[in-house]
Amino acid sequence: MTTEATQLPHGVLGDIQANSGTAIWSGALLIFMGLLAIAAPAIAGEAITILVGVALIAGGLGQSYMAIRVGLFSKGLIAFVLGVLTAVVGAWLMLQPVAGLAALTLVLAGFFIAAGVLEFIAAFALRPGHGWGWMFGSAVLSFILGILIWQQFPVSGTWALGTLFGLRLLMSGWMLLFLGLNGRKRATGL
Repeated sequence: MTTEATQLPHGVLGDIQANSGTAIWSGALLIFMGLLAIAAPAIAGEAITILVGVALIAGGLGQSYMAIRVGLFSKGLIAFVLGVLTAVVGAWLMLQPVAGLAALTLVLAGFFIAAGVLEFIAAFALRPGHGWGWMFGSAVLSFILGILIWQQFPVSGTWALGTLFGLRLLMSGWMLLFLGLNGRKRATGL
């Protein structure tokens, strides 16, 4: 067995082997969807915006319902107001996906900048420990990506969210595909 395989929790390797076909076709599907998102990042970004809107509406309605059940004019008033606000923001994202995509793009830029700063601080806190350079490199990349998205706004709204989502789908797809292929290879003893 390889070092990587021995580091997996007991039973995980067997589960991967038993479901290698599912991992392979799921990985291939994710790779395909990732390529589509990268090829049409604006459409993917708008679709993500609408999906976030649906999730916010569902969460807001659920929170408002819970607040009514708890007692609207006692303990539940703040939860009810937050639930309504969440649902309204979700509806706005669904009804205005282009404007919503612009807003999410700015949030994404801010996230990358903040993550870069925090990773930079953490990297120097770890220095000279093992792996601090990787964290420093991640900090630099996150910060630069956040600045690029911010500087290119509003144009970055047409590519940032969809492209990054597509890249994430690609990475997940390749991971599943290779796990499935490795599991199949181990199951057949090749």
